[in-house]
Amino acid sequence: MGWAGARVAGHFGEFLQGRLGEAGPVALVTLPCPAAAVTARVRLGTPFAYAPGPAAPLGRARTASVLRAVLGHPRAAVRL
Repeated sequence: MGWAGARVAGHFGEFLQGRLGEAGPVALVTLPCPAAAVTARVRLGTPFAYAPGPAAPLGRARTASVLRAVLGHPRAAVRL
């Protein structure tokens, strides 16, 4: 089986926040930042292997934990 993947753009969360009017709801402004994206590539059915990128947000143990939660087992190669 080949590699499958997804890319998620980053953002500056809660860049600006405040109320809409004196007693209005809280408004949050988020700005997209595609340059800070994360790309994940997975190849299922292989022994677990983890190749983190230079700024990978998850370590090997946490990546294996996520795979167990999603797939029921960590039989996949992962590249971030």
